[in-house]
Amino acid sequence: METEQGTLVTREPEKLFTPSMRAQLKVVFERMENPLKLSVLVNEGPLSDELRLYMKELGAMTDKLTIEEGSAGGEVPSVRIFRADGSWSGFAFHGVPGGHEFQGFVLAMYNTAGPGQPLSEEEKKQILSIEGDVNISVFVSLSCQICSDLVGALQCIVTHKDSLTMDVYDLNYFPEYRATYRIMGVPCFVIQKGRREGRPQFGCKSMDQLLKLLTSE
Repeated sequence: METEQGTLVTREPEKLFTPSMRAQLKVVFERMENPLKLSVLVNEGPLSDELRLYMKELGAMTDKLTIEEGSAGGEVPSVRIFRADGSWSGFAFHGVPGGHEFQGFVLAMYNTAGPGQPLSEEEKKQILSIEGDVNISVFVSLSCQICSDLVGALQCIVTHKDSLTMDVYDLNYFPEYRATYRIMGVPCFVIQKGRREGRPQFGCKSMDQLLKLLTSE
């Protein structure tokens, strides 16, 4: 996706993915152990139109992806990744996962379908020790080079435990969160444990730092 002074610039479907992006996707699709369903929540707005095109083009590249469209049940537009058995991976992207967020979205598919990014036994143990329902809201910009690293690391954690979920927002199209959390820069994320919401965290974090934040009371 490209933007110009905050205005959506819609690309033609065949130009959504560059040759290098298609090559990266080909490798990921070949390695994926299980098929996925991408559930797209849209309305009649221009950003939804681009998300439709993006997902349609993505689904046309492989038989391991099924694209399903809906119009109710959450913030629009968004795409959620579901496993082959119909269970939600816990990952949702609000907007169009282009720009630098393309890498984060590809990692989310790879982690959900398997085999995914490797984790140490100690890291897996810490993830399983996280108590209660936890949601992580992540605020990004498609021009941010480190945002996708944070998204990939958090999604790798989330996919290993059903009580963990995350919502990624392209802040350019969800500016209300900028005021709510006084976001001055990205990446920014907020961890909500049950009804208790933590303070905004800024910048990319290591896996160790993320696990400490998620396992702390």
